[in-house]
Formats: sequence, C-alpha cells, structure tokens
Amino acid sequence: MVTEEGFPLGYEVFAGNMHDSRTVKSVVESLERKHGALNRVWVMDRGMVSSDNLEFLRERGAKYIVGTPKSMLRAFEQQLTEQNWVETQAGVDGCYVLWTNLTGVDPATLWRRYIQLTEAEWAFRIAKDELAIRPVWHHKEDRVRSHVLVCFLAYAMWKTLAGWMKGAGLGDALRTLLYEIAKIKSGDIVLPAESSQGVRTSVRLRHVTEPEAEQKTLLHRLGLQLLRRLKRIDRPTQME
Repeated sequence: MVTEEGFPLGYEVFAGNMHDSRTVKSVVESLERKHGALNRVWVMDRGMVSSDNLEFLRERGAKYIVGTPKSMLRAFEQQLTEQNWVETQAGVDGCYVLWTNLTGVDPATLWRRYIQLTEAEWAFRIAKDELAIRPVWHHKEDRVRSHVLVCFLAYAMWKTLAGWMKGAGLGDALRTLLYEIAKIKSGDIVLPAESSQGVRTSVRLRHVTEPEAEQKTLLHRLGLQLLRRLKRIDRPTQME
C-alpha cells in the first residue's frame, strides 16, 4: 500500500505458490479491516486481473486501475479495423491498455499511478543493488519475511530521500546524490596515551574529510552540516 506520491505504508506476504489473482480479495479485506475503507484506488498488473476480482471491487464501490490481460487485449485489437490499428501503432513501439472506473482523471495521471507498481517491485532491486543484499533464495518463512521487511524499509528510505531531494530542488537523481556523498570519507585516529597512574591507554578520534565544492553544494541544499573538528567516539581503552 502506497500513498498517491508512491510512499510505502504497508505490505502483505503470501505463499509463493499462490497465484496473484487469488490474493486480491485477501489484500482488500485485510487493509480495510486494519485501516478502514477510505477512498483508495486499487492498482493491479494484468496478472492479478480476473472478472471475479473486478466484480468484487465494483460491488464494494472500490476504484481501480488495472492492466489488460493479453487475452483481453487480443480481443480488443480485433475490434479495430486493420487500417485504424496501423494508424494507432504508427510512431510508437507498442501499446498498453488500462482499465479503470475512475472518471474525470486525465490519461497521464492514470498512467503515473499505474507505473507505481514498477516502483514498488523495484524495491527488491534496491535491496540487491544499493544495499548489496542478495535476493530471495530463502526457504524458511521467517527469513523470507525478514527479506521482504528489509526491502520495504529500503524502499521507504529511498522514497524519503527522493522527497527530500525534490523539496531541496535537486531533482530525482538519487544515485548521483549517493555517489557524490559517498566520496566524503571518515577515518579514525588512534592516539596512545598514559593515565596518571601509569596505565597505557588509547584514545580514538573520528575525522571527516573536507567536502569538495559539489558536495558542499549538495549538503547545503539538503540543510546538512558536517562536523568541523575531531570527535571522540569512545572512552579511553587500556592497552596491553
């Protein structure tokens, strides 16, 4: 479940052998039981679409945007004359037909809402690429659920950073931001010391490198400020 802006609010986990189309009723009833009916728009890819599911949503007065299954799409194509279909395809690489019972919503907004599905699925790629976590080769249920939770949290953090960047007028190139910020390094300086009782100890200090001009600009736009001096990060430790 996501907001209209795509920020994730919750998720459900199902057995891997359950077909997508059989999860719709369970998800709808579960979310309505937890959070009320509200004014949601249910967005589903074509693997979850069936006449029974659409009828179920309509009976509840629910709004939906769904992809058209290939079998239904072929039937739709047959309704067009050969000439009109060629004209429709001219200048494009293909087509994607959406079904919806929303009225008064422009096609661009409908498409933007629908492609949030791909962003949610991308959460698993975020966990693999940006967090270097291998994906779903788990067999135990608790590990699968833990993996999904990590992906969900990663996606939430990703969308939070995207909103932060947008608010700062930095666009939405998150990978570029992370690449630049990653150039800022920190290192620990370990200093030998000796107490007044003659006990040899060490003191650990952390120091952050001076940002370059581009990094300073990004930090300033985000309202962040790095420490200007060394910071002691632990208590003196006794040396052997």
